[in-house]
Amino acid sequence: MKFYAKNEFIYKGVRKLKGDVIDIPSTMIGSLKKMDVLGEPVKQAGSDITQKAVIKPKETRKRRK
Repeated sequence: MKFYAKNEFIYKGVRKLKGDVIDIPSTMIGSLKKMDVLGEPVKQAGSDITQKAVIKPKETRKRRK
């Protein structure tokens, strides 16, 4: 998930300033919130779920011929 940096801190050897957008794995969110460095989550346009292409059965039959 992506969050705004609430305070300045170092993440993966890079200094993150206040207001920067950071992509953080879900396993680290709790520990970084305890350190009070994460602000509000970034609202993404569309859905948070990665969309996958769905091939209809008719299309697969056409491709095999």
